[in-house]
Amino acid sequence: MTDGKSKSVALTEVSLILSAVFWGSNFAATKYAAELIPPFLLVALRFAGGGLLLYIILRILEPASKLGQRDLVSMAVLGCFGGNRTDLLHLRGEPHERR
Repeated sequence: MTDGKSKSVALTEVSLILSAVFWGSNFAATKYAAELIPPFLLVALRFAGGGLLLYIILRILEPASKLGQRDLVSMAVLGCFGGNRTDLLHLRGEPHERR
């Protein structure tokens, strides 16, 4: 295997491990945060923080790219009705969990 390809494979593996760690810790973190912050506010903060983080990564990796107004609206709609729906339902159901 070439040196460039082995670096690419290692980067892929590290990225997958980090994804699993963040995904796995998500439910424990939201359970803890839900005791301190109302569910709707928590989802809004997570969405805004994630969007800001992705925008910063975009600026670092592709500084010449431009996001149009239409792109931002589409991303906001998808974020509100897509992945955040899962978090919101999880947080709303948390108080009803049997212990």
